[in-house]
Amino acid sequence: MDDFTVTEPAGTVSCPAGHTRSISKTRVATFGALCRDCPLRQRCTPSKTGRKIVLHERDDLLRHARAAGKTDPELREFYRTFRPIVERVISQIATSGGRRVTLRYRGTTKNNAWLTRRTAALNLRNTATAVSDLPAAHRLAWPAGPQLTIKERRDPGAPSRGCRAPSPGEQTAAVLR
Repeated sequence: MDDFTVTEPAGTVSCPAGHTRSISKTRVATFGALCRDCPLRQRCTPSKTGRKIVLHERDDLLRHARAAGKTDPELREFYRTFRPIVERVISQIATSGGRRVTLRYRGTTKNNAWLTRRTAALNLRNTATAVSDLPAAHRLAWPAGPQLTIKERRDPGAPSRGCRAPSPGEQTAAVLR
């Protein structure tokens, strides 16, 4: 896709072999018969009918983002850090028990209310899971306890920013309260 040159002002798309087609009103450029005898055909498309490019409304921004992702190592590291978190959240919202969730109501108002309740419930579940991963000393004081980093949550032996773990007698007293 990035081998093709899009010229928005002229409304044209050029392929790697130099063939140019105009962009239709629906933002499609069809190369069709031009691909039949092209020496670069295997590089561009496996289709028997030739290459068809459907351009996004903001194709210029997407091309710029893809180019930045290829050249900027800091951006790639940032993306690698947060992509799993975002994809997991989207997956949790869109599926239930491994099955795709379908909308239950007609109209946007009821579906928006359902989605709001679903995301709130998932946030509560994820928070409860994060809290249950905390060491016992922090669970008793949560949410007033210290804010922990991910590493401190995962490693119960990590220093707890000045808080001491309660003795067994103190833990029992706190649980009974």
